[in-house]
Amino acid sequence: MAMTFPSDTQRGTPAWLTKLTATLIRARYRALVGDSNAAGKVPLTIQGAPSQTANLLEFYDGSKNGLAAFDKAGNLILGGATNVVGCVAQVSLSAAQIIAMYTTPVAILAAPATGTAIVVKKIVVELDLTATAFSGGGVVHFYYHGLSAEILSASLAAATVNGGAGQSVYVFEPVSTAGGSVVTKEVGIDITCASGVFAAGTGTAKVTVWYDVVTLG
Repeated sequence: MAMTFPSDTQRGTPAWLTKLTATLIRARYRALVGDSNAAGKVPLTIQGAPSQTANLLEFYDGSKNGLAAFDKAGNLILGGATNVVGCVAQVSLSAAQIIAMYTTPVAILAAPATGTAIVVKKIVVELDLTATAFSGGGVVHFYYHGLSAEILSASLAAATVNGGAGQSVYVFEPVSTAGGSVVTKEVGIDITCASGVFAAGTGTAKVTVWYDVVTLG
């Protein structure tokens, strides 16, 4: 959400506060992690209303120019580019979703608002495989929903998904081409595989995506 410095009417002025001077906020470890001076100390907590739509926290300079904000979902907005919101999302995939993602791609990111586009910065895939291995399948890709252009510079091999029991983690960066990577507006991101369904496995996966939502125009 765009940052607009609130008016006096919007801010209101509690009867017990007329001017807030320079303030120092310190965070301390709680007693249970070994800081004997932390008894009774708690972190600063800001809680939005259940129906919150505005930003939860905003920072301004002395001229009331927006510097940064956290929106209601915890995403970071930097005042230098108020049309860009930095986000991170995490999605867990069940064995059934992994098996079926050739015919039923799994939505990793929902479509953004009209007039905006998702720009992926990095994706981490965590595989937690069991003794009941997957088989078959195909190369695992990330695409904009309904499209087949590569978003990432590498893909996850079927043999990796079909591996033995254990945990493995993979980092993928955006594709880089001489002409730049194509970004599709108003479309979400899916995970799918290329050539057939996986079968039989009971493992799971977790996908973490770092991305920006850019307002176009």
